Amino acid sequence: MKSPSFQKLFFWTILVLIAVSPVAFGSVHPWSYGVESSIIFTLFAVWLWTGERKSTLTITSTAINWIFPVAILFFVLQTIPLPSPFVRSIAPGRAALDSAAGVGGATPGFETVALYPWGVEQQAFFLT
Repeated sequence: MKSPSFQKLFFWTILVLIAVSPVAFGSVHPWSYGVESSIIFTLFAVWLWTGERKSTLTITSTAINWIFPVAILFFVLQTIPLPSPFVRSIAPGRAALDSAAGVGGATPGFETVALYPWGVEQQAFFLT
């Protein structure tokens, strides 16, 4: 297996996954997540296997290497409980949404920035 042709196949497979991933995220069918996750897992396993055979794992520094940790940080900040006054200050529209949903006004203690933390966690898992 020549390295340049394998790298091209790897590159184009990732581009195709990026192009068709909205189908999986917009779909309610579990098979679409399964297919996409299986392809990504296979690519990752092949990358590890070839790196182990060469005794080197190459990680190229690109913009996505910096954006991905920031996205994970945003996911975490949306799902961890924060003091209610802080949440109300960074999300002023939250009080109106809570009252419309019947949750009431500002609750004492801690709350998350996300209205649906479990959904945020699931999407972070799928994205990862």
